[in-house]
Amino acid sequence: MSTRRAFTTGLLGGGAVAAIAARARSQAAEPALAAPRLTTPAGATVTPQGELAERIRLTAERLTRGGRPAYTRELVLADVALDRRRRFWEFSGDLSGRYLEALSVLPPPGGPDLRALASDLLSYQRADGRFGDATLPQSR
Repeated sequence: MSTRRAFTTGLLGGGAVAAIAARARSQAAEPALAAPRLTTPAGATVTPQGELAERIRLTAERLTRGGRPAYTRELVLADVALDRRRRFWEFSGDLSGRYLEALSVLPPPGGPDLRALASDLLSYQRADGRFGDATLPQSR
């Protein structure tokens, strides 16, 4: 048994290691997301290769296929709804904004309906254009 596996088994227990290995095998059986074709500001189309393509693929899988926390509609909307069940509810817009931006640049197959999600997020926008706690001072 490798040192890493012995450490993980001791830390998590044998059952947890088996569950992690089973999840890794099931994810390996899922079809991989294709490398995106990106358009530069100048209008050229670029297809990332190598390490960059792999990192983009891993990010797309993380954002659309689960993980902890899973990026669900409820999680993303809780970011702007100031849901006090969230771990950090004193601010809003960071997670949802980054999530929407990442998926708009890389719309992976099987991802969420971004138009519907954006519409839902905008329903939480305040009259002054901001999201979040109305008692916080507006930064200039």
